[in-house]
Amino acid sequence: MRVIRGAPGSGKTEFIYREFSDAVRAGTPNLRLVVPTATLVRHSQHELARRGLVFSPNSVLSLSRFARERAGADATLIPDTLLRAFVRDALRRLNLSEFARVSTTDGMADVILDTIHLCENAGATPDRLSPVRSLSPLAKAFTRVWQAVDESVHRSGFLTRASLFRAAAASDQPATVWMDGFLHLSPLESNLIRALAPVCDLTLTLGDTPASDEIYRLCLELQARTIALCSTARTPQATIVDLPSADREAAEISRRILDL
Repeated sequence: MRVIRGAPGSGKTEFIYREFSDAVRAGTPNLRLVVPTATLVRHSQHELARRGLVFSPNSVLSLSRFARERAGADATLIPDTLLRAFVRDALRRLNLSEFARVSTTDGMADVILDTIHLCENAGATPDRLSPVRSLSPLAKAFTRVWQAVDESVHRSGFLTRASLFRAAAASDQPATVWMDGFLHLSPLESNLIRALAPVCDLTLTLGDTPASDEIYRLCLELQARTIALCSTARTPQATIVDLPSADREAAEISRRILDL
């Protein structure tokens, strides 16, 4: 495992693009360039294509799609609409007194979904929360709902995001993986990195700033080799423009983008 670390503008992404391009031209199998979002996926695909590189679009993907790929062909993430339906059904069936006044509202379903996502990203599961004696009555009620939703998802044959990442972490398929553009990793995502490190040729880019210290500590824990890139700090040029309205401001920003 390697870490490519440097300040903004030091060439971390360029380093990754160059290595990825060389590996594609050499015919190296199972190459993956992983970035945080679908927007960055498209940007990276376009940038590599402009350089004349011929590659499979599926080799550049988001972290969520990468996890789905490693989880296996049978692993299917549950659609948001179905997950929301399971939450509403659990609230109706359980009819918990703690949620009696709000259980039928759309807002309550949103709160339950958001809390499930937060708990999953933290690496929690309903089975781990249930035995905790210090939980408040509301937390215990939430745990019961979460458990019921989890059981419904399991019966449906779909996977939650947490289950998907755990299935991906269980894969021992070798691959050459570059991860670029990540500032933060949740505990759930960090566990996937821990699982990838022993079985994949893994490279991460990290900024040389306090914001990436937590990921860097994880990399050091995994005995990653650090490659430091040096550069001269960039000084942005500030331009102040007095505009009468937000619409004129948006138009001026658009004009400057077109000029660039």
